[in-house]
Amino acid sequence: MTTITIQDVFCFGFNKSSNKKIDKDGVLPFIILPILLLFATVSLTITIIIMIVIGMGALYVQTRPRQKNRSPFFFSWTLSSGVWMFLVFEIAILRLLEITQLEHFVFLVLLACTCYSFYKVKAIADFELATGSSKGKEYSPVLTSDSHYCQVCQIEVNDRFFHSIWWNCCILRQNYIYFYVGQLFAFSTILYGTNLGLTTICQPFLLYGIILLPKDCQDVYFEFQLAISFVCCIYGLGYLCVVTLLLIRHLFVFIPKYMAPQWKKLVNPTV
Repeated sequence: MTTITIQDVFCFGFNKSSNKKIDKDGVLPFIILPILLLFATVSLTITIIIMIVIGMGALYVQTRPRQKNRSPFFFSWTLSSGVWMFLVFEIAILRLLEITQLEHFVFLVLLACTCYSFYKVKAIADFELATGSSKGKEYSPVLTSDSHYCQVCQIEVNDRFFHSIWWNCCILRQNYIYFYVGQLFAFSTILYGTNLGLTTICQPFLLYGIILLPKDCQDVYFEFQLAISFVCCIYGLGYLCVVTLLLIRHLFVFIPKYMAPQWKKLVNPTV
C-alpha cells in the first residue's frame, strides 16, 4: 500500500511516462485544430484541401483496428471541435450584431441539451464499467450470452453495443438512449448554428416564412473575421454530414437492437 501511494503521488516509473503521454494526446487536438482552421482562411482552395485532409484522417481512424484507438486524442478532438466552433460563434459571428437574442438563446439551449446528454453517456458508462457491467480486466475466452470483450477498454462488459472512440467510452444499453438523443441534439445544434453563421457572414435569401439560407459567400476571404467564421461553419457542415450518416445507421442497426426487449415484452407479456 505504501509503494502504491508513493507512485501515485510522485508518478515514478511507468506511471510517469503514461501520464505524460495521456496529457500530450489530450492537449494536441486543441493546438492542431485551430492551426488547421487558421490555414484554411487563406482561400477557398486551401479550405477545401484542409477539410478533405481532416475527413480522410477521421475515416482512416474509424476503419483501422479498434485496439489501436486507445488514445484519448480522439475524444480530445471531439471536445476541441466543439470548443473552437463555439468560441468562433460567440466571439466572431455574434460581433456582427445580426443574430437576435432569441436566436442566440435557442442556440445555447440546444448546446446545453447536447452537452448534458453526452455528459450522461460518459457518467453512466464509467459507473457501469466500475460497478455494474465490469467482468474483470483480464480477457476471458468464455463469454456469457450478454457479454462482450471491448478491445479498446480491454475489459469484458455486459449489454455492450459498441465502443465510441470519439467519446472514449463504451456505449451500453444503459446509456445508449442518451447517446442517440445527444446525437439528435448535436445535429440540431450544428445545423442551427451553422445556418445562423452562414446567413450572417454571407448574403442570405428568404426560403420560406422566416427561414433564411446563405446565397453568396464570395467576399468572406477578404476579412479575417468573416473568413474564420466561414471556415468554422464549413467544418461544422462536415460534422453535420457525419452525424447525419451516424443517425441513419443507428436507425437501422442499433435502434432495433435497443427496442428488441421492449418489443418482446409487448408481444409476449409473460416473458
